[in-house]
Amino acid sequence: MTNKKTYIYFALKGGDFNPREFSEIFELDATYAIKKGEKGRYIAKSKYSIWQYGTPKLANDSDLYDHVLDLTNTLFPKIDEINKFKEKYDLHSVLQFVLEIDFNEELNTPALGLDEKTIEFLYKTKTVVDVDMYRDDSTKM
Repeated sequence: MTNKKTYIYFALKGGDFNPREFSEIFELDATYAIKKGEKGRYIAKSKYSIWQYGTPKLANDSDLYDHVLDLTNTLFPKIDEINKFKEKYDLHSVLQFVLEIDFNEELNTPALGLDEKTIEFLYKTKTVVDVDMYRDDSTKM
């Protein structure tokens, strides 16, 4: 049994902007969006707005390289618009990796890599990379 808990996303966060405006400008629907003050996933009111675009949840043993490249290829042509939007609303951007590492020795762990185009995108948009790792032990299920 392979759980699907690993995923990747690019996000713009900060202040008080309308995430739907960003989706309209880029003609790209967010995979998650919230406006400052709205009820969040885990909090009563979000302290800032978020526009997020990413993968669905992937198998924990996925090779993430191709998924990162797909995300980069989608966003790369929008670098100028991303930077204008970031400047207009004083936002920061993040490429977020959420990885679940299973201690079951019979399963592979997610593989992570960044190609030159992704690194160029990160540099040009001044995007930070954040990696959250969680542990699981499917042998105890």
